[in-house]
Amino acid sequence: CHSWHTSLHAFFGQALINILTKNPAATPRLSTNVFSTTHVESAAEFAAVPIRRRRGGALVSGTLFRASAYRDNNNDGFSDRPLETRMAAFGKAELLDAYGFRRASLAARLLYESRAAGTETFLSNVRSLRGSPGIYGESIYTRRAELLGILTIRPGLEARASGAVHYQDSFYGEAEYVASQADAFGQLVWTPATEGTAIDGHNLLVGLALRCLRYDDSSGATGLYNEEGRLTENRPDLRTVPGLFVQDDWLLYPTLRLLAGMRADFQPRHGLIPSPRMAVKWQPTALSTVRLNFGTGFRLVNLFTEDHAAYTGGRATLLLEDLAPERSVSTTLSLRQIIVGVGASLTLDVDAFWTRFSNKIEPDYSVPGQIRYSNLDGHATTRGVAVQFQGSAGHALRYSVGATVLDVFTSEAGHRRPLEFAPDFQGTMTVTWEARSAAAMSYTARLTGPMALPRYAQKTRAQYLAATGVPLRSTSPVYSVHNVQLTWDFALGSHLAQAYVAVENVLGYRQSSPVVGFYDGNPGFGETFDTTYVYGPIEGRHFGAGVRFTLP
Repeated sequence: CHSWHTSLHAFFGQALINILTKNPAATPRLSTNVFSTTHVESAAEFAAVPIRRRRGGALVSGTLFRASAYRDNNNDGFSDRPLETRMAAFGKAELLDAYGFRRASLAARLLYESRAAGTETFLSNVRSLRGSPGIYGESIYTRRAELLGILTIRPGLEARASGAVHYQDSFYGEAEYVASQADAFGQLVWTPATEGTAIDGHNLLVGLALRCLRYDDSSGATGLYNEEGRLTENRPDLRTVPGLFVQDDWLLYPTLRLLAGMRADFQPRHGLIPSPRMAVKWQPTALSTVRLNFGTGFRLVNLFTEDHAAYTGGRATLLLEDLAPERSVSTTLSLRQIIVGVGASLTLDVDAFWTRFSNKIEPDYSVPGQIRYSNLDGHATTRGVAVQFQGSAGHALRYSVGATVLDVFTSEAGHRRPLEFAPDFQGTMTVTWEARSAAAMSYTARLTGPMALPRYAQKTRAQYLAATGVPLRSTSPVYSVHNVQLTWDFALGSHLAQAYVAVENVLGYRQSSPVVGFYDGNPGFGETFDTTYVYGPIEGRHFGAGVRFTLP
């Protein structure tokens, strides 16, 4: 079900996702938001500040989301979106000193999620049909807990610690996937005072870090299995990665800053991994800013935590070698120019970026019936240019227009191929109009350019064409998605509330069925069954409405 669903909530929003950054002292005492859509989705969110003092405060919040209706508008026998129940709770407490600076904070988050997708019969009785060999469906149960603490030991010296446990119990057809992960992270950061010393003008930062990770799942990635498929030896993935980092932010001139840093992490399997970075910021005028960033990085990849497509559909998963960590080198050049003298001020942002990956791990769909994984004997490159123009017309109208041109490809053994699902260009536009009568309207549009898609055998393409009336493309078409939201402020007793209605995907664009091979034998179990053919919205136009209430 991870492959069949294009998120419905980018427009309606999820308030909880950024709540870790909220400060109880600056958060309304109570805020609520409830909404529902014509696709039988509903959600309720709340945030409250039960304690607010001059020397600290506490915040609690929660979210409940449910999508419970089976929909199959493309008539492929499978749900267009997963049925889903998600519950999340969050709490945070802060302690301040007499000057308002943070002395300590503690935050915790709990998450439970149940998702299921597949045939209508499967979704009518998920619990008893999970893993059924005769009725196809995907079912995922997720439980997660997180804890984050920050302590200011003394001015300039701060300790941070976090921990998370994650458990997933899932079935993709008959394939069971159970995984657990525990992650602990500690960091000590020192920012020595430099004012009045020989290194005045330098802002130094020095830190120590330690990360401990335990990962275990039901695949061959963390265990040995015999020919009958029984586990003979469990081998959880255990990693302890200590690190050291140092950074200097140097004010060379009033208009020029230089930031240089180095991070070194030690991973027992791969040794010492250095990651330098550098950034330059130049402000020739009060209206112009130029930034140049350069950095390197690495990523220790666990394939099955990141790409569950390996378990989905009829493609065989092949690991061609032991996977080494990915390494990257990236450069970004950015320009921000504020334009005045044309009525309201305008802001122009231009970014040119380039990233080169070595040991890059990407799923290769070019061989029909297989997903092949290996470290590239070459490199992968992401490069492009992004332009954004934003401004306003008076106090009522605000707008933003942006475009990104991308070139994403892999180069191996002298052969270059475009990366699947990476569009050649993207465009966005947002227009917000606020009337004096406490009404507002927002319009957003997203344009997506062509992208390379997985390849299929001729027989599979012919079957898909016969079943759907449209061909299986090797490159996706250009398409756009448009959303509109209307908002009204009104009085609720002595307090203000806000009501809104929204239309998502106004023009109703949707791709053809993302499920390949649903017509081949028993739906979901045919030799050509595959769910990786996803490039655009699965669902068409739908409507939503909700109410927000805030108590300052």
